[in-house]
Amino acid sequence: MIGKEKCEALLCFHAFTGAYWGGKFPSICKKSWNKTFLSLEKSDEIVSVLASLGNQYQKPSDNICCLLERFVSMTYALKSAETSLKGLRWELFRLKSKEGEKLPHTRSSFLPHLWRRINMAHMWNLSKHLQMELPSPVSYGWDKKYVLDPVMSLQS
Repeated sequence: MIGKEKCEALLCFHAFTGAYWGGKFPSICKKSWNKTFLSLEKSDEIVSVLASLGNQYQKPSDNICCLLERFVSMTYALKSAETSLKGLRWELFRLKSKEGEKLPHTRSSFLPHLWRRINMAHMWNLSKHLQMELPSPVSYGWDKKYVLDPVMSLQS
């Protein structure tokens, strides 16, 4: 049994970790994400952050982003003490010779990914209502010129 806290975090956990339809992290499968998620203590801040992300439609604070970066780091390198994406990318490149598409997101591509996942979790949370009032996804990891396109990075 995983407990009430983790059950409340499952929706956003699924949105955050991606699926076959898109938004996946490079070279990490759902099985690895599940292993890391289940290894967390129910009182871990990551669990409470994942439980609350889809309930509000606002960009997360820097503290929340850092906690989710730690979650990504734990999944990519369980034995590593590295908690930032920048440090994790360097460590994976230096120690395991991973390059390019096998490395996790940079911070500037992680943030739009996170915003899109919050948008998705928020829509899923609202789906239990008969009429949903959805905010515009533009500026939440999406850009609209002719159609909605995902923002791949904050840096040009």
